[in-house]
Amino acid sequence: MKHLILILSILLSSSALYAQDLQISLQDIEQISETYSQEWQQFEHQREYRARGESAAATRLNPTLNYDLEFLDTDTRSEWEQFAFIEQTFRTPGHFRNLRQQRDLRIEEIEQETEAEKGNWMADMRQGFILVVLAQEEVENLEEFYTLIERFMDAQERRAAEGETSSLTTSF
Repeated sequence: MKHLILILSILLSSSALYAQDLQISLQDIEQISETYSQEWQQFEHQREYRARGESAAATRLNPTLNYDLEFLDTDTRSEWEQFAFIEQTFRTPGHFRNLRQQRDLRIEEIEQETEAEKGNWMADMRQGFILVVLAQEEVENLEEFYTLIERFMDAQERRAAEGETSSLTTSF
């Protein structure tokens, strides 16, 4: 439903709509969606964020400076100890190669998931567009049908005014 609202808002907000008929094809829907849709931009931002997180997990670790303060309570007096230390984790070179391979696989998986979500979203957009076009054609057909009924009623009134009898009876 929100895709339908997006399509309608794009169609109605266009200044070209008032000047002339607006013609949009299914191929244009993807370009319009990429340009104006916040959901499409969220797909991209989410993919970049997750890929950056995976890349950060596979980097080498720098030394860290840690600080620890402990209070030791005894019966009559209170004591405390302070520790400051530098910590460095060492790993074999194969470990980082494995991390990078796992990172690359997870990033590829993230990109495939994003493309699948985009494909599903685009299918919904196209379906909404088709529903709008079908609804517009249905309205045009109903207007044409109403015009035909009015013409028929007008013809019946003219025939009745001229005194002709008709075997057709109308009840509207």
